[in-house]
Amino acid sequence: VSYAPTIDKLKTKEERRKAYAEALTAKPDIVESDRPVEIYEVLSE
Repeated sequence: VSYAPTIDKLKTKEERRKAYAEALTAKPDIVESDRPVEIYEVLSE
């Protein structure tokens, strides 16, 4: 799943965190993002 063209473009880190958390409930096998550290932080919660 690629989040670069959608979630990665949200303005604040908090907006992106919430959107990543919601999107990751689908349990994708592969995640593509321009902000991998932010996705890792959500996965580590």
